[in-house]
Amino acid sequence: MAEVSPRLRLHPERRSLAIIAPTLLTGPALLLIGWTQPSATACLVGCGMSLYTLRGLLILQRAYTEAWPDGLVNQLAGNQAEAAWEHTTRLIVMQTLFGRYVQLEKRSGERISLAAPRTGLLLHTPDFDATLLTLSQMPGGSRTTIPIQTETVLPAVVVQSVLVVGFLSAVLVAVLT
Repeated sequence: MAEVSPRLRLHPERRSLAIIAPTLLTGPALLLIGWTQPSATACLVGCGMSLYTLRGLLILQRAYTEAWPDGLVNQLAGNQAEAAWEHTTRLIVMQTLFGRYVQLEKRSGERISLAAPRTGLLLHTPDFDATLLTLSQMPGGSRTTIPIQTETVLPAVVVQSVLVVGFLSAVLVAVLT
């Protein structure tokens, strides 16, 4: 009888909907405000929030990471990528202002952002580290465990901070005018 190979299928946390729900209401509301009281700022911010929300909903609905002893398949917001463990050099935990996510780095230098595991700033995923460890140990046969590296992206955090302050300022200006 053939042995069934282990498979790990991961999805983004459904609790992320708690973060997406307010923007689901706010984006269209700002678009409506910008349309009825001509405001380019409200229209732009509302459009950006609506697109961000649609992307988030798409990720919640369709995104997954599926790993086998031979490699993995990753689907994130419409992009599907495959990677064999033989071509993988490491898993990188990217720490940002808004949480942590994992990237797989291939020998070619190409990086694939995985759909899961992910954890957010406001909604912490309690089993993030355990799931990451399980993922790194997925290679089967005589393959070695994939090393995990943590990387803090300081320039990205600075850029995100500036974008958040600018975004909140734009929302404030749009609402007050």
